[in-house]
Amino acid sequence: MGRLHLTLGDLPSAQTLFSLAEDRDENEEGEEERMVRTHINQGLVNVFLCHWQLAKDSFESALQLEPTNTTLKNNIAVCTFYQGYLKECIRELEGVVRWSPPSSLQPALLTNLTATYDLESSSAHSKKLSFLPLLGQHVGEGFPLSSLGLR
Repeated sequence: MGRLHLTLGDLPSAQTLFSLAEDRDENEEGEEERMVRTHINQGLVNVFLCHWQLAKDSFESALQLEPTNTTLKNNIAVCTFYQGYLKECIRELEGVVRWSPPSSLQPALLTNLTATYDLESSSAHSKKLSFLPLLGQHVGEGFPLSSLGLR
């Protein structure tokens, strides 16, 4: 619910709900899971506030506890982009795809990567097309090709 309130622009309610969830989770989850969720929520609040470095730090703290979480890696790359480091963002996203294609070929991650290709160079189209064999091999039918931004 806290994330929904962030999406709606209601920061005070989101922070209240995150705090309530942390208090509730203290008794229900393991310490590591609770810490991951707390770091992610802090990161999302900082994204809302456009505090990109603080958000990146929070997501990196969560990633240390959950090193295979591709969503966290995507969030870190987005923060890197908004800090003005386009090439580093591309390197991070490409690294995620190379590291584990089956789990990293997610529409959101590919949308972010192909959008940065559009900003980076005139060879974006050929870079986007290079994902088609990977998608065919690891994902198959049903993947939204619109996430590649092919026109």
